[in-house]
Amino acid sequence: MERNLSLSMITVSLTHCLLLCLVVAATAAASNNIITDQQALLALKDHITYDPTNLFAHNWTSNTSVCTWIGITCDVNSHRVTALDISQFNLQGTIPQLGNLSSLTTLNFSHNKLSGNVPSSIYTMHTLKFLDFTDNQLSGSVSSFVFNMSSILDIRLTNNRLSGELPKNICNYIPYLKALFLEKKMFHGKIPSALSKCKQLQQLNLQFNNLSGAIPKEIGNLTMLKGIYLGYNKLHGEIPHEIANLRNLEALALGMNNLVGVVSAPIFNMSTLKIIILINNSLFGSLPSRIGLSLPTVEHLNLELNRFSGTIPSSITNACKLTLLELGGNTFSGLIPDTIGNLRNLEWLGLAYNNLTSSTSKLSFLSSLANCKKLRSLNLIGNPLDGFLPSSIGNLSMSLETLLITNCSISGNIPQAISTKYLFQNN
Repeated sequence: MERNLSLSMITVSLTHCLLLCLVVAATAAASNNIITDQQALLALKDHITYDPTNLFAHNWTSNTSVCTWIGITCDVNSHRVTALDISQFNLQGTIPQLGNLSSLTTLNFSHNKLSGNVPSSIYTMHTLKFLDFTDNQLSGSVSSFVFNMSSILDIRLTNNRLSGELPKNICNYIPYLKALFLEKKMFHGKIPSALSKCKQLQQLNLQFNNLSGAIPKEIGNLTMLKGIYLGYNKLHGEIPHEIANLRNLEALALGMNNLVGVVSAPIFNMSTLKIIILINNSLFGSLPSRIGLSLPTVEHLNLELNRFSGTIPSSITNACKLTLLELGGNTFSGLIPDTIGNLRNLEWLGLAYNNLTSSTSKLSFLSSLANCKKLRSLNLIGNPLDGFLPSSIGNLSMSLETLLITNCSISGNIPQAISTKYLFQNN
């Protein structure tokens, strides 16, 4: 029994020694990791040439813990840096290699004035999920490696000086991508149909580029999409009717392209849409009679500068969340609904250069608009409106900033609060 007791004590002692060794080793490893991360961050500090807030001079110092530095988040267990967020500090300089930050999940340098190339080491960060370089002065070609980061969920490179084409196999290696923001004159070429392999994609923003070709119909397979922003490109062809399959879509912005054809009626029946922007294309057709009931959540409806025709359905006044309704520069005809004042949240109403009329010489639709206490801009230029300006228009004197009725036959007295305080044009 004494022998067994002795062996038991030896075992306990060895176990304690082993645990102590493991603790010491873990502590040493954590210390080494912190030093590695600190060195990488101090190298970044050395590359910053302009720091107007003195972020680095006063806070990023070697005699304080990395985990206490502004913009740094550490894991509570490993003590590794997991997030680096130095956005909106108006910093100037370049970005060094940051590959030693091997536990990083968030990298946010947005809204600074950083220049130079995107360091290639970023593309080897296998833990990175969020990458945001929005609004800097980064230049060069966007390496295809940025689209090979299998862990990435969110890529934002908007408003830089980058260039290139979207890889044809763009989603082969980033299957979990949820947001892609690549705005502002960076990319050319076509939108790859392989984009449909990003099944988790919720936000697609490729506005203000030089993209050409057709919008791939495969975009209708991205059933998680909430926002499609493809405006201000050189896209042509028709709007794929498959877009109507996107039951979660909240924003469809395709303005300032070369799109043609009839807008599929189901698109005007997508009850989740809040934003529809199709401005300045060659689209035509008429508005569905139940449009206001079919779009109960729509807030922005902009069809300006197209070839839409027919009447403005009275049901439009059921879209009670509308803040912007822009139908100018089409060939709409018939009456402006007398109940348009039901749109109590309306801030912008543009109906210029159509063939619209009023049901009475008293311009009753204008009387109705007096209920729109938030209305800031009303544009009726170039319609064959004939009648008297109702005095109730003066009720808008607190909100109205622009009243445009040039090339109409509207007469009557302009309320003093409007004529002396706001822009008014008439022939």
